[in-house]
Amino acid sequence: MMINKTNGELIIGNTVLSHNLSREDFLTSDLGAEVFNESNFSPYFNYHLKPQEIGEETFMVAVYFYPKGFLEMVALRIKKDGEISSYSNWSKEKEMETKRLQDNWLLKHLGSPPYEYRWGRISSIYDPRSATSEIIIRYNE
Repeated sequence: MMINKTNGELIIGNTVLSHNLSREDFLTSDLGAEVFNESNFSPYFNYHLKPQEIGEETFMVAVYFYPKGFLEMVALRIKKDGEISSYSNWSKEKEMETKRLQDNWLLKHLGSPPYEYRWGRISSIYDPRSATSEIIIRYNE
């Protein structure tokens, strides 16, 4: 299981992401070494990672930290084979296909929605403003 429904842990490589992961511990982890872009709008911090294998799929991953320094949210986006996303090759149909793949991934690993837990929630979204689909894992503060 990639996402533990009981405690919200998501394992990527050798790193366990969960609501009690501090920003400092993340940055010194193996996964922290995979950061290729960071956006820090104090007091918020977020980090975008190189593509990561989670089970049988490759994902683009972004992690977001609460101002108090603990993990708030993980955003996952399935990366299709050889795909380099850009506005020049974007279409709503392709984006809806990505969302469908992500919905199926969640169904396979977690069962049917809703995905509401004591520790937080998981959702599969299409955001028309950013024109992207993502799986959002949001932890309670």
